[in-house]
This record gives sequence, C-alpha cells and structure tokens, in this order.
Amino acid sequence: MRYIAGIDIGNSSTEVALARQDETGALTITHSALTGALTITHSARAGGNHRDQRHVA
Repeated sequence: MRYIAGIDIGNSSTEVALARQDETGALTITHSALTGALTITHSARAGGNHRDQRHVA
C-alpha cells in the first residue's frame, strides 16, 4: 500500500488531498481539505508598526 499527498497553494486558497493506492493500482481518496489563504498587508511586510496586519481572505 502506498500513500499519495497532493498540495495546491494558490493565490487565494490552499487545497490538500490524501489518497491511498492499493496493490492493484486503484486510488482511494481518504481525506481532503480547502482553506482560505492568509494575506499580509503591505505595511506589515514592510515592517509597519500596526499591531496586527493579518487578514484571512
């Protein structure tokens, strides 16, 4: 048995999938998830003094 993981990191989301491949080569997707991306504003990247510049898109 073999496990295969796939990750897609996009501009506004991240997707993850986990599959299991058996001895015959058949794939079974066991888990998957989708989440919004974490974005940081320009002033936070530039070392701005604001307390929290993180926003979930």
